[in-house]
Amino acid sequence: MTVLTVLTVLTVLTVLTVRTVLTVLTVLTVLTVLTVLTVLTVLTVLTVLTVLTVLTVLTVLTVLTVLTLLDVLTVLTVMTVLTVLTVLTVLTVPTLLDVLTVLTVITVLTADCTDCTDCTD
Repeated sequence: MTVLTVLTVLTVLTVLTVRTVLTVLTVLTVLTVLTVLTVLTVLTVLTVLTVLTVLTVLTVLTVLTVLTLLDVLTVLTVMTVLTVLTVLTVLTVPTLLDVLTVLTVITVLTADCTDCTDCTD
């Protein structure tokens, strides 16, 4: 073999090696970029899902809290109305009894016993 043949073979091998290395580097770069993009996408999706989950939980808790407050307010309102009605009844019944007593006394005192067979002298 001559020097020219050896140099040609070495040049061809070098070119092929460089091309192979460049191809491998290109494939590795593309794979790295795709991996990074995939990881970022997965992280973004997980973040969005986490935010949506937190928002859903907060919404449910808020709705439950508002409903509970409304229930408490309803119970308090009913208790207040019942208390007012009880107080009014307690205050009204003796007054009605007093009025009935006075009316009975007046009726008895002003009754005309001349026509009455049940009247006693």
